[in-house]
Amino acid sequence: MMAIMQYKNVVCSFCKKRIVGKYYIDWVGHTICSSHPLIYCASCGQFCDSNAVDIGNGEKVCVHCQRNRIEKNDWRTIAGFIKSVYSKTEIGNVANWHLMMISATELYKKTNDKNTRGLAQAIGSDYTIYVYRELSRVAFAQVLAHEMLHIFQYNQGYRPDKARCEGFCNLGSYVVLKTIGNKEAQAAMRSLETNKDLVYGDGFRLMRQVYEKSGWKGTIEELRMSSSFQSQHMSE
Repeated sequence: MMAIMQYKNVVCSFCKKRIVGKYYIDWVGHTICSSHPLIYCASCGQFCDSNAVDIGNGEKVCVHCQRNRIEKNDWRTIAGFIKSVYSKTEIGNVANWHLMMISATELYKKTNDKNTRGLAQAIGSDYTIYVYRELSRVAFAQVLAHEMLHIFQYNQGYRPDKARCEGFCNLGSYVVLKTIGNKEAQAAMRSLETNKDLVYGDGFRLMRQVYEKSGWKGTIEELRMSSSFQSQHMSE
């Protein structure tokens, strides 16, 4: 989040005091003194206060996401929604996978990365998607939409370069979030747009550019061509 100068009467959401000098603001509009340590919600990315819940691995989930947490009986509805979005495109039905909702600690053991909220794993022809069980419904939809496009690539036999692989999956998340359209979804879209990571950020912007020019058909073709190039390069 960006630190901005104080020019009006703003109260810190953390200490409840009038802010003097610089402060931080999140997508909800919470303002926090720049002197406070920033703790971001592992689900939606807004600032966490003293009511946040520790989910392990040093990660916390805010009150908003606690109230809107994905439940076991919700995931099929959300998965069905994502499938309906994809089924109207050249992606079609993303089949041949099952879901496991696990804790942040369990996911970290699989990835060794605190920032990972989901994982698509292929063991032979057995495809499993692992997702944080502490996510809000919107965050869950974002992660599942991403991981389902890894399964799409597995099913198609595509093995593109990492930037196109992850960028394609982030594009799926972006389209699903745009369809959801609420404030949390819009904030997640902005996060994708401004991601500075060379793989996840640059890859997304590359694939989005192809998508805006040529739709899903051209984007899938870009993925296929990259996969073909990677295969030829590895065989040389």
